[in-house]
Amino acid sequence: MNGRYKTLLVLALLFVVSGCGGEGSEKELTISAAASLQGTMNEIKKEFEKEQPDVKLVFNFGGSGSLQRQIEQGAPADMFLSAAKENTEALSKKNLIDGEVPFIANKLMLIAPINKPCSSLETCLEVSSRIASGTPETVPAGKYALSAIPEEMRNKSVYGKDVRTVLTLVEQGSADIGFVYQSDVTTSKKVTVVEEIKTTEEILYYGGILEKSSQKESARQFMKFLRLPRIQQLFAENGFTPLTTQQIKQVR
Repeated sequence: MNGRYKTLLVLALLFVVSGCGGEGSEKELTISAAASLQGTMNEIKKEFEKEQPDVKLVFNFGGSGSLQRQIEQGAPADMFLSAAKENTEALSKKNLIDGEVPFIANKLMLIAPINKPCSSLETCLEVSSRIASGTPETVPAGKYALSAIPEEMRNKSVYGKDVRTVLTLVEQGSADIGFVYQSDVTTSKKVTVVEEIKTTEEILYYGGILEKSSQKESARQFMKFLRLPRIQQLFAENGFTPLTTQQIKQVR
């Protein structure tokens, strides 16, 4: 009887220790995010994890349309940060995410190699044989760029899976010009901005929390964190456009 009692006591102690370890264990927040956010999100990750040491951010970067499809097909994620509202909106309509919130803005730029600059959109299109942009069906920047390229010149198009691929194509000389976000240009010393491309709609990034997420509270905290003034300033230092005061006040 005494031996049995000792065994039960040991098991009980192990259970308590195990339980205590579980409460203090690190939470993992998996985020599918637009490729154009990559550099900045690596900085934001450090800031957020300093304040929330029990939460680890894990990112999956790619074209917003591709990430949308992955989520629709059941890919594991807690949050979706898209470069366009239409992608989060599509998931919201399917009850896969809980609403959409804008968290930063951007601008579309025409770029050229720094050693082969051209003077304007019109002249660049005329002298270029390869025009790089994101695949319009899956990359919001590619869809925005499409309206700037005359239909008769679209046969010159070279498509990238995301804006970072487009930037690389121009850097390596595989394309004569390309359409990327302003935030992408800040990461490169091999390209120059020809001009800003005016878009018919404001380029706003939206975030949404997946309905199936088991980390909704951490996801809500991170969404609020992205909209803090000091984090908006960090975005600005990386080429993004901070939200207006009115946009900041919007709540889910």
